[in-house]
This record gives sequence, C-alpha cells and structure tokens, in this order.
Amino acid sequence: MSEFKPSRDSADAKAEETYKRTQMATGVHWTKADLNAIDAWIARQNDPTITRKIAIRRLVELGLKAKAK
Repeated sequence: MSEFKPSRDSADAKAEETYKRTQMATGVHWTKADLNAIDAWIARQNDPTITRKIAIRRLVELGLKAKAK
C-alpha cells in the first residue's frame, strides 16, 4: 500500500520553487575582529532588532551597491 501524501496547493508549490531558486545558505567562518566590527556596526544603527544575520545581509547589500573608487 502506498503512503498517503496530501495534495499541495499549486500556489504553495510555486512559492516553494521560487524560494529554492532565490535563496542559498552559506557557511562562513568569521574572525573575532570581523565579528567585533559587525557588532560595532550593529550598535551604531540604534535598532535593537538588528541581529548579526540581518547586519551581514545589509552590509553585503551596501558593499555591492557601493561604487568603486
């Protein structure tokens, strides 16, 4: 007998496929100096909701948008 699997809504399936195509997890080993610099940047933002994860994303976005000198 086959295992019962509930059918999925097509919108849910499409959303999951979009997520899989647009998201990627990576592992990074940070030095203590890098973590201290990230934490210092967080402290300067005056926003208690910013985590390291959010900070790193924002810093990468800022770096990618910066014009080369």
